Amino acid sequence: MTTKLTSYFDLHTTGIGYVNRLREVTPKKGSSFTACTISAMRGESNAVEYTYIDVRVYNQDAANLLWQYKDALDNKQRVTISFRIGDLYAETFEYKNGERKGEIGISLKGRLIAITSISVNGESVYRAIYNPTSELPKANVVSSDTNVSISAGCIESTINASSKPLNAVA
Repeated sequence: MTTKLTSYFDLHTTGIGYVNRLREVTPKKGSSFTACTISAMRGESNAVEYTYIDVRVYNQDAANLLWQYKDALDNKQRVTISFRIGDLYAETFEYKNGERKGEIGISLKGRLIAITSISVNGESVYRAIYNPTSELPKANVVSSDTNVSISAGCIESTINASSKPLNAVA
């Protein structure tokens, strides 16, 4: 019996942005999942522009990291991440309210597949260092009140010498 292999083309987008609207989505069919909106920064650093991307968090370790900072988000603190999004696509929608009611809009969507760093109000709280040849990823998360393990290919992380590193092996 011959096995047919399926090939895929991956579209990965990397960047830095603010996390907004962290939420658990429960669809009518299927399992619940974590989602958020990323305000991705682009342009010149002295004249930043933002592109909003609605993402479904496909990496459980990334979801765990985001939920660690839910209180910071609820308290309107700036949670910034370096991210990798897979399979970015545009989707149209119709405005239901406001001055644009009835107009067609476009929403960018994608799959959040990795978080490589997190800062809260400008203070680094997590950084992953990746080694593409690693088969057994490891991470150190630095925070005084966080206990997270990460696996998405990271080898180690070191941040904020005033905090205690929590060593975790995936």
